[in-house]
Amino acid sequence: YPLLMERLEITNKRAIGLTESLLRLADANAINAIAEPVDFAHIVRTTILENADAARERDITLESRVTPATLVGDPLLLAQLVTNLVDNAIRHSGVCGRAFFSTGTDSEQHVVTFRVESTGTIFAPDEATQLAEPFLRGTGRTANGGSGYGLGLALVQRIAVVHGGSLSIKPRAEGGLIITVQLPSTAS
Repeated sequence: YPLLMERLEITNKRAIGLTESLLRLADANAINAIAEPVDFAHIVRTTILENADAARERDITLESRVTPATLVGDPLLLAQLVTNLVDNAIRHSGVCGRAFFSTGTDSEQHVVTFRVESTGTIFAPDEATQLAEPFLRGTGRTANGGSGYGLGLALVQRIAVVHGGSLSIKPRAEGGLIITVQLPSTAS
């Protein structure tokens, strides 16, 4: 029981912090995210571990190559970016699917890269890039009764842009997606 209460308190604090960060993000007058040193690799590792049970339930194999990646940014928004991408990879990888996550740092370009490659539905290149549009999911516009609201990749793109970064969505020939987020490793 104490462990449950502790987890609920942590979850509640994260939700409050995330809500505050999203409100800052939505406020046109406060478009800049918090800028503090962030161990991005730690966020990625933690998020993958937190979602391992969900992946096992769906029979999705998770693999990763997470190398040190530090950047300056808003830790709550960056955690949401990673959470959305890990969750999407698990939910959309298909039966007995696979998702591979990697981080990397280009010290010459001052860029941190987070790459997610997952199995799943076959997309045309133009369909894949449209997935970052709000309220659009892989099966088209969202409707009642479906899971999710089609905001995950739109939010990922917005968080990347606020941090001076970018989002790339490309289809895999065998089905699924390669999603790449590039973020400056220093404050912009």
